[in-house]
Amino acid sequence: MGGNKARRKALIGGGKKKEISGREMKKGVKGIASNYIHRTKAVRRLQVSLKDFRRLCILKGIYPRDPKKKPHGNDKTYYHIKDIKFLMHEPLLQKFRNMKAFLKKHKKARLRRAWKAAESLQKNLKPTFNLDHLVKERYPSFVDAVRDLDDPLSMVFLFAMIPSKTCKEHISSFPRECLQLAREFQLWVVKTHALRKVFVSIKGMYYQAKVNGQDVTWIVPHKFKQTTPQDVDFRVMITFLDFYVTLVRFVNFKLYFDLGLRYPPNIIDSKENSGAYLSALSMEEAGRERTFESKITATVEVKTEDQEKLQEKVRQIAGQLDEEEAEMDEEEKEEEEDGEGADGEGSDGEGADGEGADGEGDIEADETGEKENEGEGEMELEIQKAQKGLDDEAAATLVFSGLTIAISREVPQDSLEFVILAGGGQVVRKGEATPEDHTITHEIVDRPRQKHTLFSRQYAQPQWIYDSFNYRTLLPIEHYAPGAALPPHLSPFVDDEKEGYIPKQREVLRSWGGKVGGQPVVENDADEEGGVEKDEEKVDGKELAKIMMTNKHRKLYDKIKFGEQRKEAANNKLRAKRRRLELEEEKAEEKKEHAKMTKKQKK
Repeated sequence: MGGNKARRKALIGGGKKKEISGREMKKGVKGIASNYIHRTKAVRRLQVSLKDFRRLCILKGIYPRDPKKKPHGNDKTYYHIKDIKFLMHEPLLQKFRNMKAFLKKHKKARLRRAWKAAESLQKNLKPTFNLDHLVKERYPSFVDAVRDLDDPLSMVFLFAMIPSKTCKEHISSFPRECLQLAREFQLWVVKTHALRKVFVSIKGMYYQAKVNGQDVTWIVPHKFKQTTPQDVDFRVMITFLDFYVTLVRFVNFKLYFDLGLRYPPNIIDSKENSGAYLSALSMEEAGRERTFESKITATVEVKTEDQEKLQEKVRQIAGQLDEEEAEMDEEEKEEEEDGEGADGEGSDGEGADGEGADGEGDIEADETGEKENEGEGEMELEIQKAQKGLDDEAAATLVFSGLTIAISREVPQDSLEFVILAGGGQVVRKGEATPEDHTITHEIVDRPRQKHTLFSRQYAQPQWIYDSFNYRTLLPIEHYAPGAALPPHLSPFVDDEKEGYIPKQREVLRSWGGKVGGQPVVENDADEEGGVEKDEEKVDGKELAKIMMTNKHRKLYDKIKFGEQRKEAANNKLRAKRRRLELEEEKAEEKKEHAKMTKKQKK
């Protein structure tokens, strides 16, 4: 009977599997069971606590996996076995073990009330470690670090606002350190004019800058009283912050080093005590006392000297060509004089040769003239770029160049100072200048009425700064006057053409500035008939491609089309709402006109 059961199991496929050689395979040697390991087993293998294991995984960038088959149950957290083997050789592992031993000794001394022994242990035997090697390990090149800078910057700006002691690991030095790193990065963005987009939302202020050719987007919370939620594990966030602070410090140092500037920048105590934000920091060259502006002027001088040398060379070449042309003209005249005494046939032949010589001389003169003009045009462009020290995209952001803007106390001063300085303007805080300073051209206020106004300056609300910067032009200030109903603040991060709906305010901004998102409006005047034929061809091609799709790709395509249809339905609702509001406005205007007419008739 037993032999029959074993034979039946072997036929069905049950029991232990066998290799080709006939030996029985052990469970968990091959396949998914051998490639993944659950968290409890990984913690035992590394011989650390669960808290240290989580911290180590966050710092090393190792996250749980989701295998198709879970050999130890669906309620377990799985990691790849290669990741755990990678962690076994991490130097921080020994540091964590040393810290665990130190905490045991420190706790024992405190329980014995040996305060001096506990204090000496804290000073002399507490292990320390840094995360510099992890930055080099996770980001082999600087571009990789810049691409991953969105979350670190957002976290640094967040903890610069959050009060300390949210948890035991959140010490009081974290907000100061995060604020210093945030200011250093913003100062680099201001001096290089790398800011591209700004958007103010309920969550905070979104910024986007171009750093080494990469778009970096981060969010800064509003400067209000911060309430720390109870359902957030701040210990995990502090672990992320430890690594992010090290990464941002590395990035800041590299950005300053590439410009030849000293890092960290110096702090001007007088401006720091007066409450200045970015103006309290000064950039200086590494090893010298010259500022960043003096470095730009020096580079401009070098470039202009090079341009003068090039111009001298071009003039020399042009002079040589003029001499050669004069010699050619003299030779031609001599040939013509010789040809007059010769026979008709010979004179005809010489005349033909003379014409060829004249044609060649004219061609050469034209070529040299074109080269000279091209050289002079290139020189002028290079001189202009050298004087600006910027590329075309950065030069377009200099919206506030030549303006001196005063900032009142009730507005977000730090954010406005950052945007105005990035746009090429100058900032004056309310307490720094005299009330009747005539150098101030604009004043940003957020109160409906002003006690004392000056005719030498214009007054506007903070949204005028953000909208003008996004549209790369100074928008009409009367729409942003104090007490006026502000127009909608549109996000520069949204592509209206891709979304399929262009808001009315976008069209209004087109009429105000003539530009949309910093780009000129381009109208498409294609023929309607040709467009219809192309659309029909595209539809036929899509239908054929859909027929040739596999079931998996067809389902994915149907999901994409469903999302597009849902977006189109939402856009249609917005258009209907817009038409309804426009009709209501027209009816209200008609009622006003009718009321005015009735009053006139009664009079």
